[in-house]
Amino acid sequence: MKKRKRNRLLVPVLYVLLGVAFASQASWALTATFVILAILWFLFYPLWERNMYVKHYRNFIQEHYKQSRDKTLKLELNREYFWTSDGENESKIQCKEIIDMWETGNQIFVRIQGGQAFILPKNSLQELDALIVFLKDLAVKLEVKYEVDLNWKWR
Repeated sequence: MKKRKRNRLLVPVLYVLLGVAFASQASWALTATFVILAILWFLFYPLWERNMYVKHYRNFIQEHYKQSRDKTLKLELNREYFWTSDGENESKIQCKEIIDMWETGNQIFVRIQGGQAFILPKNSLQELDALIVFLKDLAVKLEVKYEVDLNWKWR
């Protein structure tokens, strides 16, 4: 976030300083050009940067997870562990490894130790309401956070 704020502000400030330098030499066309560039950068850089991040992460996911993209994952939950299977591999993750959980408008994230997470798309889940109640109860039992931000959007 610091880098994004710095990049949004630093370049327009430099453009304005160049514009001031040209204004002192009475070069009004260059002054106006640099001021306009500063305004355009400040307004449109966040949109461009967001698209670059989305493109980067989309390409990363497509490259590193292309073998598992079209597989259906089976997930079974209980109060002791999460069991997953993709037809070839199975794993059992103890619930005590859960760090936190959060719910957005489209997904539910269950973050576990080691930097991994289960991303549960709401539109693909059966019995969504029962799952949310189960996860909230599990969060209370494990004493981990369950955050809800239904209006969350990537910025």
